[in-house]
Formats: sequence, C-alpha cells, structure tokens
Amino acid sequence: MSLRSDLAAHVPYSSPRPWVPVRLDTNESPYPPPNGLRAALTELARDHSWHCYGDLDAVQLRARLAERHGHAAEGVWVAAGIWEILQQVLLAFAGSGRTVHIPEPTWGGYRHLAAITGTTTVPHGTAADVLVLCSPNNPTGEVIPPPVVAHLCQAHPTSLAVVDEAYAEFSSAPNAVGLLRQHPNLVVARSFSKALGLADLRLGYLLAHPAVVAGLERVRLPYHPSGFAQAAGLLALDHLAELQATIARVVAERERVVGALLGLRGRGVEPWPSQANFVCFAVPGTAAGVRGALLDRGVAVRDVSDQPGLAGHLRVTVGTPADNDAFDGQVEVALVSAPALGRRWWAVRGQGAWTTGPLDPTPRPLAVSRVQALSGAHLAYGDLRVDPWFLGLAGVCWRTRGIGDFLMWCLLADGAVDVVVGQPGDRVWDLAAPILLVQEAGGQVTDLTGRPWVEGQLAVASNGLLHPVVVDAIRADLAPHAPARDRGG
Repeated sequence: MSLRSDLAAHVPYSSPRPWVPVRLDTNESPYPPPNGLRAALTELARDHSWHCYGDLDAVQLRARLAERHGHAAEGVWVAAGIWEILQQVLLAFAGSGRTVHIPEPTWGGYRHLAAITGTTTVPHGTAADVLVLCSPNNPTGEVIPPPVVAHLCQAHPTSLAVVDEAYAEFSSAPNAVGLLRQHPNLVVARSFSKALGLADLRLGYLLAHPAVVAGLERVRLPYHPSGFAQAAGLLALDHLAELQATIARVVAERERVVGALLGLRGRGVEPWPSQANFVCFAVPGTAAGVRGALLDRGVAVRDVSDQPGLAGHLRVTVGTPADNDAFDGQVEVALVSAPALGRRWWAVRGQGAWTTGPLDPTPRPLAVSRVQALSGAHLAYGDLRVDPWFLGLAGVCWRTRGIGDFLMWCLLADGAVDVVVGQPGDRVWDLAAPILLVQEAGGQVTDLTGRPWVEGQLAVASNGLLHPVVVDAIRADLAPHAPARDRGG
C-alpha cells in the first residue's frame, strides 16, 4: 500500500480558525438565515424522511435553478458545494495527463483540487484543457468583465472555461451567466454558502451546456447532494427576497469597511475595490505582523501575502456592524504595534540547532532547553516541560489531536504561532490554527498532526512564554497521560 507519488509533496488544504472574538477571515455570511427561512428549515428537519435517499438527479432543484437563471434544466447541475462541483469538472474534463490554468492571485482551493484529481497546473500562455476563473475574485474582490470571459472562450475553443461566481450575489457588476448561450465551452458555478448563508448545508450548482452536464454524470457520487440539502435549497429559493435584504446589509457594511481603510491611506494602507463580501488591502511592513497584532486584539483576518502580487496584503471578511466596528477600531492600533519585520519565532531543526528572527537563518543557541533528535528531549516554556510525544513530532498524538492542541494553547497565550523550517529556500509560515504544515526540502510536506515526519525537518514555535494560567491548564491535562518516565517534570 502506498500513496500516489504525485500526492507525496501535496500540502493538505487547511483553513485557519483562530479562537478570537471577532472572526473575519473565512468569508462566511455574518448573519444566519432570516427567520422565515429558519422556521421553514426547522419544519423540514422535523418532517424529512431521514431514512430514505433523496432524488439522485435533483430534478426539482435543478428545475427551479433553471427557472431562476433562464437556463435549460438539462444544463443545470447540483452537487455538495462548489468544492465538489469543481472536483467533478476536473475529474470529467481534466485529470491525469491533462492540464488546468489558474490565473493568480486567486483562491488556493483550485490548486488543491488540481492536485487531488491528478491535473497538471500550467502557467499563463500555455494551452490548457480547463481554465478556472474566480469572479468576484478571492481574495482581491474584483469582477472579471463578461467581454473578457467571452474572449477567453473564443480564444480557447477546445478548453472548458469555468467561472466560479460564489460571491456574485454581492456584486452589482454584470456576470457571466448571460454568455452561456453563445459559448458552449463556458461553465458558471454558484454557491448557496456565501450570500444565501447556508455554508454548512454544502450545496452548489453550475450552469453549462447540456453536454457538459452529461459528462459530469459520469463522475458524480450517488445521492450528492442529500435529499435534505436539495429540499433546503428549494426553501432558500422561496425566501430570496428576505435573503436579498441580508445581502444589501453586507454590501452596505462592505462600503463602510472600505471607507475606514481609505481613511488610513496616510498610514500606508490601500484597499482594493471589492464586489464581494470581503476586502483585500495592503499594509505597511509585513502582513503577518499586522495580522498578529490584530489577533492580539481579538480580531482575525486572513494573511494573503503569499499569493503572487499580494505581498504585504491582508483580507478582511465583512462582518456584522459590531464586528466591523471592532476591526475598524483595532486596525490602526495594529499598524502601530506590529513589528517592522513580523513576529519573532523560535524554531528547531536537525539535531537541535536553534534559529531566531523572522528573516535571520543563522543558527544560534537560545536560553531554553535544546531539542535533541527527539529522544528524551523536551522543549521548555517557563517552568513547563513539553515532551516530543506531546508535540506529536514522533508520530504520537496526545488525545488523538497532537500538535494541534499545543499550537492552540500558544494562540491562547499570545495570539499567534510562527514556524520556520531550517533548510535553504524554505518558507516561514505564520499560523493561527491547530494545523502545522512544514514544507520540507525538495518540496515534500509533512503534516505534524499525528502523521509520520521526516527526521531533520521539524519545526515548532511560540512567540514567548505561555501565560501561567495556560501552563497550569496544560499541566493538569498532561498529568494523567504523561509517560511514566517523565511525570512530575
């Protein structure tokens, strides 16, 4: 038994969820479904035939979506969210031996889907079997004008052009749906997750030529989406007027957030114009430093500075008025308090050589206990010793969760965790989630949440000593589970 060789270096998809009061980093709707829809969903859940499969072909939902968009029902397809929609498109029209082009900067999920379907990603200017566009684009928020989409369809007649319009309901600009009749190689994907506020329902759909839908039937999973999801989607379509009022509130708040960021131009902040439910903005210094300073103040935003052309950029999701007030009130303070070169980290590599400083690769000893080859060694935070078995670096998970819990303790202590890998060319990762990914030399990646690791390529860090309350909590949790050889340390 062995993993596909092309997946050996693939980084699993992750979405950081820091434990802070104001989470503006995942592009979710800030509001639950309106009361009328929630009541209808409650009644549906009570009366639904849970013991039966739903409609394999989702006939009713596809017909309603076709009516909504003025499109033939034979050209409508539904699945468990845009994730599954795009996965099925790549399975049917790309895959092993075929190619996809993904203009950047854009959502990282596209590259993940390309990897798991065995599709080769090719650069701009190279012919591809599938083109994937995001409009409004995540994370920048701009809309791709329909004439540009039409030109791409015409210029690449043998390619399938997929336009992901997950955020289209927040936009006042023309979209690509009106191009479908003229371009049989065009696919438009939509979601119930964002503007309709049903992210956890996992429901998405696409509009395309019937021949494209016929191809997707060959790769679908049976009974996806579920019968309950289909029925809930129909209810959402019954309540579009109420949902439109929610969308209008988000759009109004978006303009308020943009206005607040424009007011900081003199401090080096520059927001992008947005047609989505988020705003991308440039900050002075490092994005990781400003994001960390915001986390320290209870506000989470997304660091998108690793994307091409977005160095020094963050993305903030539009929240409730209270959420946005909190962001507006803290971002200027964060600009002042953020370190010029980002947050400091401590890291360990190889046989225990330490390095310090976000841009300084020179190994040097620190005034803490050394970690040596993971054999009976420990990492010291104040008077608390944390053994490798707890960190998960030896492939052992503490209470099945391993290093994720340790990182979350660090977050509770000072708001951020930074990681470095000690090989030339490796990247520094700024993490605010219970997932630690380490990019190893040669492109191989190891997930340290209980999976095997490669000796000499480990890294873990915190921005300082843990708060005494956190130390006591960890010690109390560790005591019953610590190996007998090391109890009492």
